[in-house]
Amino acid sequence: MKIGLHLSMLCKNWTDDTSVYLEELKREGFQGVEISLYGTTPDRLTKVFSKANSLGLNIFCGTGVDGEHDPSSEEPNIRKNALQYLKNCIDVAAQGNACAINGVLYAPWQAFSDIPKEKRWENSAQVLREAAEYGAEKGIDLHVEVINRFESDFMNTLEEGAAFLEKVNHAHVKLLVDTFHMNIEEDNMFTSIKKYISKIGCIHICENHRGVPGTGHIDWKQLIETLEEVGYDGFLEMETFTEKGTEVARGMGIWRQIGKETPLEEAKKGIHFLKKTMKQEV
Repeated sequence: MKIGLHLSMLCKNWTDDTSVYLEELKREGFQGVEISLYGTTPDRLTKVFSKANSLGLNIFCGTGVDGEHDPSSEEPNIRKNALQYLKNCIDVAAQGNACAINGVLYAPWQAFSDIPKEKRWENSAQVLREAAEYGAEKGIDLHVEVINRFESDFMNTLEEGAAFLEKVNHAHVKLLVDTFHMNIEEDNMFTSIKKYISKIGCIHICENHRGVPGTGHIDWKQLIETLEEVGYDGFLEMETFTEKGTEVARGMGIWRQIGKETPLEEAKKGIHFLKKTMKQEV
């Protein structure tokens, strides 16, 4: 297993230059990064992609869709816009030498709908299938994130995520699962991971309160043992938010200070804890 970091953790604003952190992250042992496509600019993306590639870091991109680019919409033109948006993101990711796009790609985040779920799934699955076919040509997979009930009514459990993947029916679409969301929704996240491991493309890791691993109540020893048991060799990507009072914090609902130190120092604390738990050298 490899350890990565979602670079938005280090941002006060979505448009911050995160390339300045990459050398230090590499020294600390991070093997990959997730770069948000949200709210940034082409020049900043070029800069962070170039730096990450020069350091040999694996790259994921992260994004989401809004109401005008909603794959689950009943409006054909909106679904068309959604497909084009996802293709544009795939182009950007391919230019940056990324391996996948992570995120809530199937419907707008924090938006809820009265349209029957079955219909929304059908609409979204068709768009994602076409986007995945385009992504496969560019070497970019799609990882659709299963999130909690307070952020989406589209799918909330790994069981639902696996059922949605059956609708999509494309080898280059997998689940992005997250310990924060699983802690809320799964009866037992470890049992669910075992059952649906073949559907999982990437794992976001953070504590029950969105802090770094080792600062809350999630059983990291059991998580690592579970993943070792099923032979998972992908990324554990730290997606934590620890600092209040910033644009990013407001977007992620961080209303109190989670970390005691700067986000960068918290990230270091998190990877040291994980390495110790995984019995790797610190």
